[in-house]
This record gives sequence, structure tokens and C-alpha cells, in this order.
Amino acid sequence: MMKTKALMLTSCVMLVCVQGYAAMVPGAKVKDWPANADKHVISIERKAANEAEKTLIATAEAAETESDNWWILGVDRQPLMKSNVKVPYALTGEVVDYYAARVKQYQTKACRSFMEPSSRLAYTAAVAHQDSVTLAGKTYANVHVVTLKLSFDSNFTEDATMGINVMKRRTIVLDAAGKVLAVDGDGIGWGAQLAM
Repeated sequence: MMKTKALMLTSCVMLVCVQGYAAMVPGAKVKDWPANADKHVISIERKAANEAEKTLIATAEAAETESDNWWILGVDRQPLMKSNVKVPYALTGEVVDYYAARVKQYQTKACRSFMEPSSRLAYTAAVAHQDSVTLAGKTYANVHVVTLKLSFDSNFTEDATMGINVMKRRTIVLDAAGKVLAVDGDGIGWGAQLAM
């Protein structure tokens, strides 16, 4: 476990990019692409030095959110994007499992698109002990800080011309007994700032 005296962190809550690539490739034509597992990669790393840290990460991944796990747009409750890919409100273990299942599905899926489909899930969870952490004006002493980071890319898997990138980060502050004290990174926009 990494130990430092204080932590200062500004976290980007979420970034979603949707791009149409077909127009960028002159003369591109739709083609049938066979399933290719090598083009769909999953990297999940939970950095825990011992069983206590594994428990802290599991607790952080299960920490409750203030909203439904998935972003929903407007009173009509339509998804944020027209693709079948959900976009999370909060980074939880359930979110990691969801994106891992998507990538596994793509590994066996043939597609019809302009370019060869690809996808990637990169997820890390790490624990650090902090003597002092301040979040949204409140200071916490002698705590564990679990940082969760996720990046999901999906190119030409849902649509012949669409690429999707979702990046999410969540920071969970826990006391010495493993009780969640504070969460940063849920919702839309920039998260609060952790500081000395």
C-alpha cells in the first residue's frame, strides 16, 4: 500500500465521445468483418497488497450512488446515446462487469462496418493510506483512499460509422474500519477536489 501524508486530486467525472469515422476514410466501403477476439481487449487490475486492501476495493466498488447507476436523459427516460452502450452515473463493480461483458460479446461477434471493429476495457483500482484528506471542505484523518479508473472504447461494434469512448474515475474515502466516509466522481462534469 502506498502511504503519503496528504492527497490533492481533481477528478474528471466522465468523458463520452461519439465519433463518425466513415467520412474520414476516403473511398471507404461497408465490409463484413469476421469475429476477431484479438481486436477486443480486457484489462482489469485491482492493486491490493493483502486481503484487507482487497476488502477495501470491494467495498469501494459496491459504494452506493445518489442516482441510478446509468445515466438517463430527460423526463422521457431515454438513454444518453442511441447506441446500445450504457453510460454510467457512477463507477462501480457492476459497471466494470457490464463493460467486460460487452467486450466479451464483441470478441465473438461478426460485424458489417467500414473498418474492422475493436473494443477495449481498461480498469484499475488502487488503495492508498492518507494521514489527511480534505474533500468538499471536510477533512478526514487516517483514512484509506480507493481510486477507481475506467476507460472503455468501442469502435464500429454498434454501428458501421460510430466510435464510443467512456472514461470514468471515482474516489472513495474509507475510515480505518473500512466504512465509506466520502465519494467523489459521481454524476456529470468535474468532481470535487481532494486537498490537504
